[in-house]
Amino acid sequence: MTGFTGSPNFPITAGAIDIELNGSRDAFLSVLAPAGDALGYSTYLGGNNSDYGGSVALDAAGAVYLAGRTESFDFPVTPGAFDAILEGPDAFVTKLTLAIPPASADLAISPSDLIFSLLSPYEAGASVRLNATIHNIGGNYAGDTAARFEDGLPPSPWIGTDQPLPSIPAGGSQNVSVVWTASRPGIHQICVIADSDNIIAETNETNNVACKTAEVLFSLQLNPGHRFMSFPTVVANNSIESVLSSVDGCYDSVRWYDPLDSQDHWKSYAPGRGYNDLIRLDNKMGFWISITANCNFTPVGTRPVSTTINLRQGWNMVGFPSFKTTYTVADLKSDMGLAGVIVEALEASASPYYLQRAPDSYVMMAGEGYWVYFPADATWIVYG
Repeated sequence: MTGFTGSPNFPITAGAIDIELNGSRDAFLSVLAPAGDALGYSTYLGGNNSDYGGSVALDAAGAVYLAGRTESFDFPVTPGAFDAILEGPDAFVTKLTLAIPPASADLAISPSDLIFSLLSPYEAGASVRLNATIHNIGGNYAGDTAARFEDGLPPSPWIGTDQPLPSIPAGGSQNVSVVWTASRPGIHQICVIADSDNIIAETNETNNVACKTAEVLFSLQLNPGHRFMSFPTVVANNSIESVLSSVDGCYDSVRWYDPLDSQDHWKSYAPGRGYNDLIRLDNKMGFWISITANCNFTPVGTRPVSTTINLRQGWNMVGFPSFKTTYTVADLKSDMGLAGVIVEALEASASPYYLQRAPDSYVMMAGEGYWVYFPADATWIVYG
């Protein structure tokens, strides 16, 4: 843009051909950044009297032609000028070759641009299409690149493969999508990264990532029979009726061993029974439940960061409040630092107790209950 100014503090940029007001008024040339929020270039142009910019044009090579009127005897002219002497108010034409960096692309995405085909929370195994709209808010086209979806804050495991992002013009946008299979119960940060391998140069490299939270419910498919089980999540209401509400009508009794009550270790609950001494369940406990019909157990809760389980000398009936999939009996023994630790797990064919001693290689899993023997009182910290 061009015009005239009488301001001695008119904004001027580095590389300007004239950095000071010369007369009562000077012509100026200013170039705005693509977003209109900054100066790419700005300069005075004039002599010791009044000078006015009137129009501006740009040729194919990027040179700027500025036309206007001057009343200054010392208006800057170059060797070989068509007319180098002021003869009253005169017109002028000035050609400038500016060292302005070319406009760049700027890919951007925000959480509102990331849409899930189904509303959270999800049952494990659900197929959810993730749709993302990526915008080019820069002043130049964005060349071919790709977008990547990840399960977690980057860098994290990929969801599907990189999705092509064909060239996006300035001000344009492009949609990409993948299908995510909801797994690993708990809270997930689902993220999309534009230009995931940093292929193109951008004005701003900090707005290429957007994330949204998705929750996958812990779920167990239960069949008729005796089940030694637990749940890993932290529930808001740990009354037994609330915890087992998703299997209401599918069971007839629940039992848990309390190592602190030497007079009556076994506590039980039966729906509709007048007296029950097992009234609460939490994610530290393993328990036996008698299932009477096929049903799906989905306690609603949050994934724990860590859980502290206080263990008594002797046998303890515990759960595994973690979503880890590689934690073994050997890891438990190592963490406790005690000799003589024994772990027993469910074995459906081992009548009448339906238990087996778990070897050191046995992987402990969310949803399973365990009998654990400790030779002394101990504290087990389980990380989620």
